[in-house]
Amino acid sequence: MRVHLKSRGFTLVELLVVIAIIGILIGLLLPAVQAVRAAARRMQCSNNLKQIGLALHNYHTAHGTFPYGSGDCCSRATPAAWGGVWPTMILPYMEQSPLHDQIDFNLHTQDLPTDVLETVIPTYICPSDPAGADPVLDNRYAAHNPPKAMGLWYAGSMGPTDTTWGQCFFCPDQTPSDGNWCCQGHNYGTLPGYGYGPGSTVGLFGRYKKAIRIEDVTDGTSNTIMIGETLPGQCQFISAFAVNFNICPTNIPLNFHTEPSESGVWYRACGFKSHHPGGAHFLMADGSTHFFSESIDFQLYNALGTRAGGEVVKLP
Repeated sequence: MRVHLKSRGFTLVELLVVIAIIGILIGLLLPAVQAVRAAARRMQCSNNLKQIGLALHNYHTAHGTFPYGSGDCCSRATPAAWGGVWPTMILPYMEQSPLHDQIDFNLHTQDLPTDVLETVIPTYICPSDPAGADPVLDNRYAAHNPPKAMGLWYAGSMGPTDTTWGQCFFCPDQTPSDGNWCCQGHNYGTLPGYGYGPGSTVGLFGRYKKAIRIEDVTDGTSNTIMIGETLPGQCQFISAFAVNFNICPTNIPLNFHTEPSESGVWYRACGFKSHHPGGAHFLMADGSTHFFSESIDFQLYNALGTRAGGEVVKLP
């Protein structure tokens, strides 16, 4: 006698219940997965800064100074604008000697070969910025810089140095002076003006061939910003080969984001910022890295930008 067993499948109601449960589980897990990915990107970004910090200190050991930000701005017709910029000068200390050896430091960066300008340097890319997937940027400020070049997600700090001619846009007092905590020096530390001579940056870097030594950081290396995150897609002047410029001021509030149409408005668009939620990473002059909240007190933020301002500060 044969017994025929009747197979039983899922009913439509049961199937819908299973799908709903799976959807709920995915909804619960997705934020956790995103949080883990964000944490991994933050860790990678911090590690990039640590590598840059180590390279800067090894450069200092070898040369007795940190590298200068860039030469005198900006035209290739100006000999003072020829030579290296800080992201290229530290390449040998970042296991990038072959690229460094291809650079003719007697030239303006606009005259370097295309394959050099477009070499991807992974350590200069923040993984939290989707634009980093294609890091060779083809919309740089061509009047002074190579129009297509490797981007730079980590800029040198010039502190609260004036960005042009008395145009510290976000400062309560926009007139540069030694007593102004938000606006000092002149024109990215390049041109003389407002009683300042050339090379008047108050941070670790400027747009001038003036190199800073550790001994010059009298505010203390642990209390002075050296490098911070930025978004080159929001500032058309920033790249790893930019003469004008590869630095940022602290007198633009942290994480002040702008639209692509403002990428040429340097005194608004070219500050420290990131796509990390709530703030950005910074490398201090002692080689340590810290994550600063975008709600950091503005005066404290600028005090951390000076190398010899004499301010009494406490890291947030």
